[in-house]
Amino acid sequence: MTLTLSAVSERLLNSTLPSFPQVVLQVERELAKPDAAVGAVAALVEQDPPLAARFLALANSSFYSRGNPTSSALQAVSRLGLAEARQVVLATALLQSFGSLGGADPHRYWTHSVTTALLTRELAKLCSSTLSRGLVDAAYLAGLLHDIGALALAHLFPEEYQPVIDALEESGRPAWEVELDLLGFHHGEVGELLVHGWGLPPAVCASVRFHHEPWSAPQPIIQLVRLVYLSDFVSSNQGFERHQGNLSQDFEAGAWDGLGYTIEQVQEILAQALALGTRSEGLWSFAK
Repeated sequence: MTLTLSAVSERLLNSTLPSFPQVVLQVERELAKPDAAVGAVAALVEQDPPLAARFLALANSSFYSRGNPTSSALQAVSRLGLAEARQVVLATALLQSFGSLGGADPHRYWTHSVTTALLTRELAKLCSSTLSRGLVDAAYLAGLLHDIGALALAHLFPEEYQPVIDALEESGRPAWEVELDLLGFHHGEVGELLVHGWGLPPAVCASVRFHHEPWSAPQPIIQLVRLVYLSDFVSSNQGFERHQGNLSQDFEAGAWDGLGYTIEQVQEILAQALALGTRSEGLWSFAK
């Protein structure tokens, strides 16, 4: 069959593709509150035994334990802190829902997505004076889900998407360009359809859609999209690409312009990428 975006949209509406875990949306709503509470987050984590097990494994690891083991979800969330708890909930839920689907190396997808999310969050913090609170809060999730459309395509249309995977391995070209050539649309467009169906915030939906084309993003959220674009590029070119050898070769010359960063901050961000990617690799064993 000739694959079209309308056919993908129809399949997304009628498929058995996993929904975004409700515990993630509940944790997001709690953490969006000005008075977000550790106890409330821990209570939500306890409702999902596999997620609670991952929290305890991470809290008792050398990253956090300092030799003091815990068997309490409340203590685990307290030990990690709300910011770290948020990324563990989001990233492990993503892997649980999509990491084993066709067309993706779960380890590479995890590392690339989490590294991109961490970089997007750090970039957003640095330009928080020019971003609304809502966009800063959306940064991690926007970075984490930017490539979700590629997993949906590989799962729902394995035969039609296989030539894209083959071409990526042979050419090393950016995935979205190969998709446009072979399919007529790219994974950002598919990802937008998917996350919109999950009821995620409009800023996240637009970031997923335009993360390879930030210049086309709507003005209210264009800064956030540019942050995802930059983080995706840096993550891939620091050795944490989604497909081995498939680097993000495209780069908008003025992508850094207007974000308010000094050259020293840019250099620091680039230096952080390797550390954040290595950290993502280290967290893999607790999330899989």
